[in-house]
Amino acid sequence: MDKENDVLKKTFSTTDEMLEFLRGKGYRFTTKLSMQFKPSPDKAAKLAKALIVDTETTGPDTATDKLIEFGAILVEYDPKTFLIHGIVDTFNELEDPGMPISPEATKTNGITDEMVAGKVIDNAKVEALVNQAAIVTCHNSNFDRKILEKRWPIFETKPFACSFKQINWVEEGFGSAKLDYLLYKLGFHYEAHRAVVDCHALLALLNADLPVSGKKAMQVMIEDARLKEYDLAALNSSFDSKDILKKNGYYWDGDAKFWHKPLKESELKAEAEWLKANVYGGKDYRVGVTEIDAYTRFSVRNKETKVINGSEL
Repeated sequence: MDKENDVLKKTFSTTDEMLEFLRGKGYRFTTKLSMQFKPSPDKAAKLAKALIVDTETTGPDTATDKLIEFGAILVEYDPKTFLIHGIVDTFNELEDPGMPISPEATKTNGITDEMVAGKVIDNAKVEALVNQAAIVTCHNSNFDRKILEKRWPIFETKPFACSFKQINWVEEGFGSAKLDYLLYKLGFHYEAHRAVVDCHALLALLNADLPVSGKKAMQVMIEDARLKEYDLAALNSSFDSKDILKKNGYYWDGDAKFWHKPLKESELKAEAEWLKANVYGGKDYRVGVTEIDAYTRFSVRNKETKVINGSEL
């Protein structure tokens, strides 16, 4: 009660003065989501464009569910400093999926069958936005890219980044990587789960300075997206090795019938030595190596896998 009495007795000349006083008393506030850009002082900087995208769908299955809303914001940014200079274009439209929207989806995004009836997203507008972008980013590209490529094949030609997967939010001091939670921790609130609204939220997130590294979220995400990864498959491994493979971070592919593990290029040689010693008993062995980059990451398209001797890694 002492804190509340102090507030009641205090008079303020401005709202900012009052908020500063309350923060000093331990109160925490969020503000309505807004954007303030600080363009690079380098007037000659060659800017690139990024397309921030969000989708709403009939349900959570990328194989069977369909798009019902597409939102996008095209922004300009400096690819050297990662400062976002401003918004170039904004787009949001609904689409009739030709199938019922699940009650769970409607509960999440508020979109009903009646709202989308007879509507079709402007393909030409979407393709024009994609053509301008040097990179496409979503907060869950592992979901959105699959939906986007199914609806518009042009998305197959673009590199993707993911703010959910390609920023280590735990190391940056966050307890969750959900978009609305991240924005709350950064001091913002907004009405989530409509496509273009979530795009604006992601734009604010990418423009934020991360609390531990001090880097722009945009920088951390894009630098990670530029790295190549390799999916290493332990071919013809014995059944008895399944537990040690699983313990060492391998995943079972039930269709292909092998254990596999995502790795950075710098980790391949050491992993090959570990496999030879722990799985193949020191004998020669074959592995499958699939290269993954920003053009293929998060896509369902078949990726080229090379089968080589483990000693070649």
